[in-house]
Amino acid sequence: MAGQIDLDRTTVADEIVALLRDRIVRGELTPGAQLSENEIAQQLGVSRTPVREAFIQLREQSLLRILPQRGSFVAPINLGQVEDSYFLRETMEIRIVGLAAKNCKAKNADRLRAIVNRQRTLLDGGSDAAFVKADDAMHRYFSEICGRPRVWKVISDAKVQIDRLRCLNAQDQSTRERIVGDHERIVDAVVGGDADAAVGAMTHHLRHIHKNIERLAQQFPGYMDGQKFPSSRAAEARAQRVGDMTARRRTADNNQP
Repeated sequence: MAGQIDLDRTTVADEIVALLRDRIVRGELTPGAQLSENEIAQQLGVSRTPVREAFIQLREQSLLRILPQRGSFVAPINLGQVEDSYFLRETMEIRIVGLAAKNCKAKNADRLRAIVNRQRTLLDGGSDAAFVKADDAMHRYFSEICGRPRVWKVISDAKVQIDRLRCLNAQDQSTRERIVGDHERIVDAVVGGDADAAVGAMTHHLRHIHKNIERLAQQFPGYMDGQKFPSSRAAEARAQRVGDMTARRRTADNNQP
């Protein structure tokens, strides 16, 4: 990115955070890669100050390690944060998809179909990052359908470590195909107004994602921070508890006058 950025310093720092975060999430910058404030400032045509501020923000997001007298390095994937983020996703997205099924209109159905069709076109030839972006579009739209767009912002901010794993996961063709199949079943349930089926399909989808994390931790050990990730059985038990809790809430919603 060449040329001076004509924005105030805070905005410049935010732009640098977004740029570097995207490169780290996509795997363009791998764990252990060293980043130089001077080099990035020169590439972007800015002073070192917003770059330094961006590095601090990335460290707070556990994407960067800043070691005194040694430098700044891309951090490994934090599996502890991944587990916390999945707890958040399970709790919120299962609730959201049930509400989306109750509020889905014809125009929403058309857009959901278009989103899933877009993702299917990316099965062959689409980049890993583009596939994940199309994946996010569906999940984000559910929160819009039920009138809770800010909820997606909360989820999105919390799932940066998950997104790093998702980009690795998207490298596998069979996994891509399964994800699209999951999405089609979720969308069918939402479009059909079947909240129970939508919740069940989303729960099934999230459980599969958790299982893939175990595989990815073994396949890409250099990307992980060495923490032990909870077993699939533990994840399934937790997902069942979340599903039960969501079902109770849905029943309470239905019983309201």
